[in-house]
Amino acid sequence: MNSLRKVKVSFYWLLMLIASVIVIEIGQGILYSAKERSFVGPAILFAALHIDHDQTNIECRWGDSIQLHPIYLYHYKRSGPCASNRFEDINSFGFMAPEFNLDSINDFYSILFLGGSVAESVVFTSSKILIEDWLNSNFISPNGKPFKIISFSIGGGRQPMQFNIYSQFVPFVNAVVSLEGFNELMSFYPGGQFTEATNQWKNKVYEEYESGLTIGLRKLGFFFSKTIKSFAISNYSYSLYSLARLVTPKNKVKYQRSPADLGRLPYPDHWSEEKSFTVNLSQYKSYLKNISSIADSSTQHHLIFLQPLPAFRKNITENEKRIIGRIEYKEIAQKVYGGLLDLDNEGVNIVDLRNIFDGVKDDLFIDQIHTNPRGDQIIAKNISK
Repeated sequence: MNSLRKVKVSFYWLLMLIASVIVIEIGQGILYSAKERSFVGPAILFAALHIDHDQTNIECRWGDSIQLHPIYLYHYKRSGPCASNRFEDINSFGFMAPEFNLDSINDFYSILFLGGSVAESVVFTSSKILIEDWLNSNFISPNGKPFKIISFSIGGGRQPMQFNIYSQFVPFVNAVVSLEGFNELMSFYPGGQFTEATNQWKNKVYEEYESGLTIGLRKLGFFFSKTIKSFAISNYSYSLYSLARLVTPKNKVKYQRSPADLGRLPYPDHWSEEKSFTVNLSQYKSYLKNISSIADSSTQHHLIFLQPLPAFRKNITENEKRIIGRIEYKEIAQKVYGGLLDLDNEGVNIVDLRNIFDGVKDDLFIDQIHTNPRGDQIIAKNISK
């Protein structure tokens, strides 16, 4: 009888525990959904949680694989701790691309390809041969020599990095192409400034002021949050998301320096968001117009592409919705893209790729900007055309 009573008590407490977990999960779901003003599941919340960049080395963040550069702002490390050995090929200039011979301008019609991680992936990892082969199969280059794609794109890169790189390599190439749009949007959020250095640049500069303990705790936090996210059950648990969010470092680096130290212009506090947006758009346009002007004065061809984004995809799949999570940048992207397209009237060769995925029903996006190999190939084919 005592044994039966113990079993009943244990079963009662087990039911209470399960009921408590359910109540806590439902409560958190209501709170998160109320904050987003629509239902949001744990999988979508996890998709939007920033958990380190480097998925191959827990000891190193993606940002630990780069180093500062006076012109590019940053490039990949080729040796030492956290070097970029996960890539097949880092050339002597620090980009994920084959070695570039500065004398190759005499042997090819060289096209410098610039941009962030999407450009890096489209050109080098999956579609480099596709672009070169398509051009060489369908066209004769202006100098009669084979086309050669030279990718100096880099993950996280944004203007003015593209402008800086092109400015340095003008004498060594015949044309320039830049895939633009998403990374630059970060400067258009309230409080953002287009003249501010990239996050990677700031991180590397201000890490010099961090202690070993701070860096160690940050790495530990990323390790735990990545581990929690890796559990299959995490896609269905608000509690696990809350735990991962708690241990994920909120800011990699605490910036306690002045705006001048960041290389930014101190916009007046009384400026409205609209005025800041207008100034930032003018800054962005100036970089693209300068690329166009340099190309024209050097008798080089240039093309500026505005990259496709999942926010603009008409037939986004249910799986993509789950993977991508919340899309908060659509309104800003529409304004920025609309403003940039006006450059067509100022002599800038600008092409909008927003609608290239219309009619494709397959999964293409693997997060809020990057595409799978099929998506890379669609982008590459449209650029080739």
